[in-house]
Amino acid sequence: MKQNLKNSLASLGFSEKSAAIYLGLLELGQASASELAHRSKIKRTTVYNLLPELVSQGLVRSTLNRGRAEYFIEDTSEVRRLFEEKLKLANFILPELAQAHRKSQKSTRLLSYSGEQGVRNFFSDPLRQLKRGETLREIIGPHTFYSNLPKDISESFIPERIRKGIHIKIIASPSVTSLALAKTATEELRQIRFTAPKMGGFHAATLLYGNRVAYISLQRDYAGVCIEDETIANLQREIFDTLWESLPRK
Repeated sequence: MKQNLKNSLASLGFSEKSAAIYLGLLELGQASASELAHRSKIKRTTVYNLLPELVSQGLVRSTLNRGRAEYFIEDTSEVRRLFEEKLKLANFILPELAQAHRKSQKSTRLLSYSGEQGVRNFFSDPLRQLKRGETLREIIGPHTFYSNLPKDISESFIPERIRKGIHIKIIASPSVTSLALAKTATEELRQIRFTAPKMGGFHAATLLYGNRVAYISLQRDYAGVCIEDETIANLQREIFDTLWESLPRK
């Protein structure tokens, strides 16, 4: 149990020794640095060096007992508070990081996808790249989409897109599934138009977003590519929008 907790704290950013000190203090309730060093099996000088950092982060509190500094944990939820603050900071600087990243992308890049992890990356990437209120363009055969995708992707993609406020325009081959998608279009931030029935169903998907154009086979190998190039992406958007305007509204 203790090792599992230590691993979990390490995943949250604790160093191995800070995690050991924190868990040792949980066990002791209140202790001096030397007592903590003995319990956590860490050199006393290291404990003395790490305790002020834990105190400054609000994870550990200090008090005087008979003139001796002792330490205790007042509220374990401070762990969550600390990392919520880090998450807020990350969200705050992400737009600047994204802007710097876009400026650095001067050459065309070709990304490849394969297997189940590849198809997960294929559908999660636009949700990372697009901002709230922006539109993802998609050409797909929804009946193939739901029957061939790994279940966790087909069940999570739409709710996650809605949660992030990303709209979608779909050009789809007509099917029972695509007609059902049309019925829930408004509440799911979706517009959908259908190709002529004689065209048959698609067995691949195209996603257009930002400066990326991605194609993937929805057969079991899930082989696909993504072209990252602003000129090519703008061309494909023009083609999509022209086709979109030519299809009847439902």
